[in-house]
Amino acid sequence: MTRHAALALLSAASLITPSAAMADRIFLLNGDRLTGSITGTGPDGAILFDSAYGHTFSVPPADIMAIQRDAAPAGAPLTPAPEDAQEAAALEPALGPDDPLEWSGRVNFGASLQDGNASKKDVTVDGKAEARDTLNRFIVGGEFNWAKEEGAVTENDRTAYAEYDRFLTEKWFAGTRVRFRTDELQKLDLRSKYGLFLGYQFFESDDLNLKARGGVDYIRERFEGAKDENDLAGTWALDYDQTFFEDAFTLFHDHDLSIPFDDTGAFLFESNSGLRVPVGQHLVGTAEIEFDWDNDPVPGVREEDTTYSLKLGYEW
Repeated sequence: MTRHAALALLSAASLITPSAAMADRIFLLNGDRLTGSITGTGPDGAILFDSAYGHTFSVPPADIMAIQRDAAPAGAPLTPAPEDAQEAAALEPALGPDDPLEWSGRVNFGASLQDGNASKKDVTVDGKAEARDTLNRFIVGGEFNWAKEEGAVTENDRTAYAEYDRFLTEKWFAGTRVRFRTDELQKLDLRSKYGLFLGYQFFESDDLNLKARGGVDYIRERFEGAKDENDLAGTWALDYDQTFFEDAFTLFHDHDLSIPFDDTGAFLFESNSGLRVPVGQHLVGTAEIEFDWDNDPVPGVREEDTTYSLKLGYEW
């Protein structure tokens, strides 16, 4: 999709929001109309324009037919772009405003060692990175948990995942994902998930994020000493985080539910919930509860699995 098409999609989505009636408008020569907030001009004379996500775009004057500011009274005439700018646009196709990917993420680490009357060791590591522009979102992440108590391994699991979201409107998106997991205690050699989904972004800001999605996954499981399983499953997932009291702490929760179409009783539920507290510049402490439920485990394995962890992390 061209950058002009991306701008057209962004402007159409912003026009259906309640704030559209109180926003600046830029009318482009190709017929597109941008709605948002004009913040000034760049050194090259381009108009600086803020989207609903807080991204700043630079709109070349040669692409602009007219401008209408929020402060102008109702019915006020549009401010035309310079005539030479219109002529320049007619001679040279516009590239449209830049829309670079913005990166964010975090890496967390936790460990403990007890040696004396009782012997216990544990290590937990997880990380997640996200790249976002107006129309695209890329997410990759992973997790590792290991624990040993009195000489016996009590936890040993690994997870890796990747996701791509393509925004169809300001809120609706479609996407695909892959997810891999191993768990020695559950006798799970490998669980692979490949999915397609449709999602809705309820909120997206520094203080509050909430999204949900539903779709279909192809799930392949390989267990130790058991027959491999292949299922087509309906899926539901939710991701939430919210910051309170001017970044004093952040609550978060995410879960993922998979229900096989041929055996709804064999559902899988995976979740993470907890609290993050900033402890320094880019440093954050996390208290987390990971709760998983396999409603149809292999013989000798419990249905539920709960892990409590304290971690120190770096975020950007």
